[in-house]
Amino acid sequence: MPVCDICNKPMAFSDGYSLTTREVVLTTHYWKLAFRGGLSCIHQADPSGGESLMHYIEQQAAQHTGWLVCEECSAPLRFDRPRARRLAENRQDPPDAGPVSPLSVANHAIDAWKQLYGSVPRMTRFSDTIISRDRVTGEVNVFRPGAANPSYVSMRGDRGRIVVPASGRTKIIRAVIVVAALMLLAFVFAKAN
Repeated sequence: MPVCDICNKPMAFSDGYSLTTREVVLTTHYWKLAFRGGLSCIHQADPSGGESLMHYIEQQAAQHTGWLVCEECSAPLRFDRPRARRLAENRQDPPDAGPVSPLSVANHAIDAWKQLYGSVPRMTRFSDTIISRDRVTGEVNVFRPGAANPSYVSMRGDRGRIVVPASGRTKIIRAVIVVAALMLLAFVFAKAN
């Protein structure tokens, strides 16, 4: 039997909603429920938050599939209810399901932590990087959103092919590296002679 991906209560698909990661984890409501429920162990183990909290935030931000959410947990969330209900009844992920920025997620988790525990959790910085893996092709994508020229690295399966699109800045950096390498070679050859 399926369970709600937020509160873990058993439920039927027809009684829930199929939501995107964005619709769930980019809300303070979700994090309050999580910290009162299954994630209360993080605060019990380390009242400052620490690495466990960071790891969980990154894990939740990286969710590729839809979230099955019960009526009670979904009440304060904003989403297209009829669409999400149809998707759940048909046991489908939302077509726009996928990972979100860990940095954006961390902001909501921090707000919830502060409201529940009265302090800001101790965490090292998050980057705004999204890492995703295509379940069909095995392609791994690392994406930096928000930049004027978003950069990404794409790796396919076992071939290990890496594709890095060259923005203007990347081209300049590559040129500087090549010039520096040539100057170093010229210096080494001059010393040897």
